[in-house]
Amino acid sequence: MDVRSALPNGSVVEGYRIESLLGRGGFSFTYLATNAARGRFALKEYFPYELAVRSGAGHAVDAATTRDRDRFNQYRERVIVEAATLVRFSHPNIVRLHSYFTANNTVYLVMSYEPGRSLRAWLGDLGRPPSQGELDGLLAPLLAALHVVHRNRLVHRDVAPDNIHLRSLSDPVLLDFGSARSPHAVGGGRVTQFVKPGYSPPEFYDADSSRQGPWSDIYSTAATLYEAVTGNAPPDGRERSVRDPYVSVRAAPRTAYRAGFLQAIDQALAVDPQSRPRSIPAWQQIMASERPMDPPGRSPGGRVPSPARPPGQPPGWIERLVNLLR
Repeated sequence: MDVRSALPNGSVVEGYRIESLLGRGGFSFTYLATNAARGRFALKEYFPYELAVRSGAGHAVDAATTRDRDRFNQYRERVIVEAATLVRFSHPNIVRLHSYFTANNTVYLVMSYEPGRSLRAWLGDLGRPPSQGELDGLLAPLLAALHVVHRNRLVHRDVAPDNIHLRSLSDPVLLDFGSARSPHAVGGGRVTQFVKPGYSPPEFYDADSSRQGPWSDIYSTAATLYEAVTGNAPPDGRERSVRDPYVSVRAAPRTAYRAGFLQAIDQALAVDPQSRPRSIPAWQQIMASERPMDPPGRSPGGRVPSPARPPGQPPGWIERLVNLLR
């Protein structure tokens, strides 16, 4: 996407003055914006780059061609429906959506501006592999946030190192819900393809989204962990569907990690969605183990049993998370 399509600094949209461009994605531009009465915000403008152009001095967004107009309009309406759901979220590790509005023939989301840096930047600056303790501290709130997303019947669809923002290592914020979808919309309909090579599961390359669900976010989160542990993202999902060159994370770590943690990454990166953990609690059960486990099952009643621990030992972070997610 050409950044020249972004709103110029100084532009004003419904009282929000654009200060700078913070980032761009397949569906949007994100700006640092100031409202005289309310302060500074991150303002996300939906701009599906495969379908949209900016036209005229008024900065209106329109379909790139007549052939694209129906898809552009359908996508814009879907964004409004999803925004109405996201605005209900109030979780410390999910970016806060304060409001949304339509202008310039598109949709804008007004979100909290979060100073700090991305997980990608932190990994790049670290100069060594992250420790098990560092990754555990990051995962506890991140998995809790994703579980909230899934319990609200949404799939994030864009979990990646650049969409995990760090206030501190133990206080991540899940960003960029621009491609989030409801499983009802995502279960059997057609969606605009948006993939991030290395992080998107194979089912994201299929316009028929019937195989997408929480397990798709689990794949993307595991791909993020795979990069943290090995230094490289997994192979592209489309390539894996044809001739899978995947190397087990257990063969490539740069330092010592729990056996169950590494198995959890491998299992979550299965090409077949049916072979992955189906929920965050099921996945974290595997992750908690000190040694490799069989594929996860469920205890009677559908609850995930807590990992065993020696008598007198206080519950670890994953056991506390199991109890929280129940």
